Amino acid sequence: MCVCVCAGAEAACALYVYVWLFACVDVGVWVVSECTHVSVCRCMLYVYAWVVYVCRCMSLCPCVLYVCACVVRCMRVWVCVPVLWRGVCVRAIVGGVRHCAVAVDEGGRHVVYGWGQARHGELRRVPPTPPYVWYTPVVVHAWPATHASSLALGMHHTVIGAYARGETELVAYGSNRRGQLDVPRGGRAGRWIPACNWHTTLLWGDDVIEVYGAQQHGQGVGPGVPCGGAVQLSSGSEHSAMLRDGCVYGWGWNEHGNVGGGGAAAAVGAPSVLARDAEGVWTGYGTTWVKLRA
Repeated sequence: MCVCVCAGAEAACALYVYVWLFACVDVGVWVVSECTHVSVCRCMLYVYAWVVYVCRCMSLCPCVLYVCACVVRCMRVWVCVPVLWRGVCVRAIVGGVRHCAVAVDEGGRHVVYGWGQARHGELRRVPPTPPYVWYTPVVVHAWPATHASSLALGMHHTVIGAYARGETELVAYGSNRRGQLDVPRGGRAGRWIPACNWHTTLLWGDDVIEVYGAQQHGQGVGPGVPCGGAVQLSSGSEHSAMLRDGCVYGWGWNEHGNVGGGGAAAAVGAPSVLARDAEGVWTGYGTTWVKLRA
């Protein structure tokens, strides 16, 4: 009876490990798509497969298989995690729907790195094979001197505003199907900060907000928005919010009540007041967060 119980436990644990191995299809895809780590990943998979085979042949404790599985998973995470080295100063970091970006000063340069989904060129370079994902950071853009960067990520596009010496250089990559990349390129006087909806780009200057791309759900700023004196602009999936003089103004798609009005599934083209006595505002996928003054 003891033998039967042990054999059943071994079979169950071994089945779990095999299911875990073959369910992680992204491991194999990662090996194919991330050419800089192909040799490392291939060795990891070969070693793990060989250990599984040997353990099964020798009828070793199933815990050995489980430990091996955990080790391989940890190794994969360790290889994929972006690592910052000494002497690097992070200036900005932002997460989008399917990709991320970070701006750093390193060695006298200002560099924007990105990782994640990149099939539309949102990270400048498209990975060579499906699923077209950069699992480790790649250089999106670099400047020879330090700058102050503002990063904005849409569904399939990236906009960077690099500010130095009273001028902003705008750089944009990715899909332009809705005209979201039609921003003025190159140097532009003053400080311009980008913000992105899924398929829309907003540029916030001194007293104006310019809009490029999709506007069918009221993403464009309607008449009467008091841009002068604004201190923060945040853009979510298809709506935006701005903080000025302690008031939060919101506009855009309002299906979930994220710009006020009790959740009516309608566009709010003219900015409405969401909150007063506020000191911060952030937007996400159909959501808006407001920090009120204590």
